[in-house]
Amino acid sequence: MKVDRSDLCPLYLGAERTLGAQVTFETTRDGRAARLVLHQNSTDRSPDGSRKSLAGLDLGQFRFSIVWRGRLGRLRCQDRNSTGFSRLRSIGASPCKTVLCKLYSCLTSPRSSHCKFNAIPVHFMQKPHPALAIRNLKGLDLAVFNALAGAENSSPTQSAISTKLGTGAASQSTISRTMAKLIDLGLVVKEGRKRDANFRLTKEASWFRLPPHARPRVPFDLQRIVGYATSDSHWLPEAISLRMKDAVPKANASLDPATFAREIVERFMIDLSWASSSLEGNTYSLLETEILIKYGEVAVGHAAEEATMILNHKAAIGWIVDNIGIIDLDAQTAFRLHALLMRGLVGPDNLGAVRRHGVGVTNTAYVPSDEYADLQIGIAELCSAAARRADPYEGAFALLIGTAYLQAFADGNKRLGRILSSIPLLKAGLPPISFVGVDRTDYAWGMLSWYELNDPAPIANAIAAAYEISAPTYQVARAVRRVPRTVEIRERNRLSSEIRKYMVSFASGDRTSVSDFANAAFNHLEGEDRQVMVDSFVEVIETIDEIKAIAYQVPDDVYQSYRAARAHGM
Repeated sequence: MKVDRSDLCPLYLGAERTLGAQVTFETTRDGRAARLVLHQNSTDRSPDGSRKSLAGLDLGQFRFSIVWRGRLGRLRCQDRNSTGFSRLRSIGASPCKTVLCKLYSCLTSPRSSHCKFNAIPVHFMQKPHPALAIRNLKGLDLAVFNALAGAENSSPTQSAISTKLGTGAASQSTISRTMAKLIDLGLVVKEGRKRDANFRLTKEASWFRLPPHARPRVPFDLQRIVGYATSDSHWLPEAISLRMKDAVPKANASLDPATFAREIVERFMIDLSWASSSLEGNTYSLLETEILIKYGEVAVGHAAEEATMILNHKAAIGWIVDNIGIIDLDAQTAFRLHALLMRGLVGPDNLGAVRRHGVGVTNTAYVPSDEYADLQIGIAELCSAAARRADPYEGAFALLIGTAYLQAFADGNKRLGRILSSIPLLKAGLPPISFVGVDRTDYAWGMLSWYELNDPAPIANAIAAAYEISAPTYQVARAVRRVPRTVEIRERNRLSSEIRKYMVSFASGDRTSVSDFANAAFNHLEGEDRQVMVDSFVEVIETIDEIKAIAYQVPDDVYQSYRAARAHGM
């Protein structure tokens, strides 16, 4: 896969807005290596005010940093085993994107100018998917792999492999290093520890060494869905679930789902509409997507269906956010969201309707069911199972991969899975999966492992790696943007009036608690409306100062008297 500037749009926009730097993205001619260059616009000092870089990102053997010389900043990679810096050209496209995104998060962190991610299993440090690893084998590595592949059901020793390679092909020590590399890539398993140890291909390597048309057909298995629905099993590996949970700031735990959804809706709508559409091959950039969603301006040079795809995502996400407090996670919700997602992209008779004909999935040996009853049962059981799962991450992941496996609709199945996956997380007041940063190649191969081998780990890894980057940004979006409730708008003047009354009363010696005063002030309201105003009143009193007081029309003399009374504990 080649590096594409549009894949790094979030990084560009963030760097230009936050660091005040113009960003240049440089690639080699084949597009498989890249580096990031930042040109500061207004000063010859680095972002932290010094003249040399303090920002860095430690990832295992490597350290990445932006080195500033005057106004010019370059992304550099330092190998711990050497004393010098090397450019990023030795690192592939997917690692490059992940490193840049993580480095941006590090640079813009308010906590430190140097961040470490030692506790996070970083995407580019993980093993590549076996199919990708096989594709990249060359020379002796490929020869040894082919020798093992030709051994059929036997597990040859290293000596037998050397003999098969031919006299003089390589020394035993060289073959040993090759075997160790193949084992590390997850392509070979070693059985035994001594010289007569046997070697064989892993299940994944043996399967994916063949092209899709040569692999055995893998028919749809309804029991995969029903078995999951009728048990307490999980598809999301425990270690990956913990990674996703650790990516979420602890402050999110107490959020009201409806409030959280409203506060992040604009950011989430743009991110998911762009990233989900991009995974379908849509060529709109993130900036073009933002302009289309906010202002309805269609980008020049793109097909009409691309704009339709993005606007349909907007409609579906908007419906979820508007109804997050009352949505039931069931088949009817899936049908409605499919209709919203596919309007204008499939015939009206296929909108929100389980298909009654066969479909094919390209580049895979998996064959979806063409039984209408199986698909109806499958979508109902899947939604029911996800709704019952106590872990919202498990529920979200089940909807994501289960919907893709079912292929219950004529088109748009993976899109629907991505949209559905946001519901359990938003209901729990957690950052949804935006899919920004998900590598398209990793995503595609991960889905193939799930379809053909019933292995959810590769796709889970791809999702978690991106979630570790995107989840904290939604806490930032929430912190800087608060969406007022309808009752707060209606009671705006009364809130200011009651705040002034409370301060005057407190300065006069009245020590009624803030919450009691607020409850009495808004006793004309009922239920949730009253609680919203009480909470708002308490929040204002707890945070008010001389500057904030003006926002609530509190005269300076009233505030000063109140502050003096607070200081003296009157």
